[in-house]
Amino acid sequence: MGGDFADAGLIEARRLFEEGVSRVERADVVEALPIFEGLIERFGSATDSEIRTYVEWGLLNRAFALGQLGRHADALLDYEEAIVRLGAETDDHADSQRRSMVREQRARALGGRAFALGELGRQGEAIVVYDRVLEEFGMDEEPAVRAQVANALNNKGWLLAEKGENNDALSLYDEAIWRFSHGTDSETWVAVARAYVNKGRMLETLARHRDAISTYDELIDRQLSRDDLPGLREQVAAALLSKGLLLTHASRPDEALAVFEELLGRFEQDDAAVRASVVLGEVSKGVALEALDRSAEALSMYDRTIAECRDASDAHARDALLRAYLHKAALLDEQNRIEQAITVHDELQAVFANTAEPAVRELVDSARARRDYLVARSGNI
Repeated sequence: MGGDFADAGLIEARRLFEEGVSRVERADVVEALPIFEGLIERFGSATDSEIRTYVEWGLLNRAFALGQLGRHADALLDYEEAIVRLGAETDDHADSQRRSMVREQRARALGGRAFALGELGRQGEAIVVYDRVLEEFGMDEEPAVRAQVANALNNKGWLLAEKGENNDALSLYDEAIWRFSHGTDSETWVAVARAYVNKGRMLETLARHRDAISTYDELIDRQLSRDDLPGLREQVAAALLSKGLLLTHASRPDEALAVFEELLGRFEQDDAAVRASVVLGEVSKGVALEALDRSAEALSMYDRTIAECRDASDAHARDALLRAYLHKAALLDEQNRIEQAITVHDELQAVFANTAEPAVRELVDSARARRDYLVARSGNI
């Protein structure tokens, strides 16, 4: 009888966990939260090791979902509870598979705790925890644990870059690349791809633009056979966008255009995370076309971005939309098509009338001043 109850509990714990994970994978994190909460509340005091495993994964996944919702203080509490629970288990399980899983969970919990601390502005504490991950798991051979080490190198580098310690950050990105580039699991590959993109952007910050382009090229060339990984596609799309922008700023619009066309051709129909680079690539392609005196095609690209992003709410799409409006209005102005330029400015002002973000507000106000000048110049005061 007791065994039947235990089996029933295990089946229910597994069901709740899998249902919660499926919601997270569909980006339904709000709906996932009560499922993980039900799992943790019902089985949090279970003694069966398999049920405890689902509870621990439930804590980690609930913490991840909370982080996705910007509730980093709540996520931090879950990560800390997971660390305590896993620390209590580390020494009293002889089974090697269980030990391996506990190490993976503990590495994820520590990495998650560090990330939450960073998001809460506690960068110094976060760096200490990332160092703990590197010290405790740096030589681990398990692929899932190695992925967490690569993530720790990336994220610690990001925090150092925020502090202006650019060369130290660059060293960490290099370490992630040379240590883990030959990994075979998808999570490690995505972490390595992030390191390439982070390294490229850091080289841009250091004005080493040629080295940055080479870094982006290395990622783009290396991943050609791994296009099936969504997280990897996101990083490759970001590398193509960054490379194209560097070529544009270097007054090499023909090469930039080819890069933007590759970006749009490969990733145009992709998911939201990848589309963030695609929509900015559309506007950037328009800028390259302008530089090549292909103004009609440039206007067509701006119109395409405006049509795609006018009703969007995410930050990347809104950024692309604003850029498309500004470039289209400026090009029409340059062509002395003043009435049409004014119409574009009016639409821009209507769409961004309630924006509060300071950098965006500054651009919108500047555009309004230009619009008022055009109206005065046209005599339509």
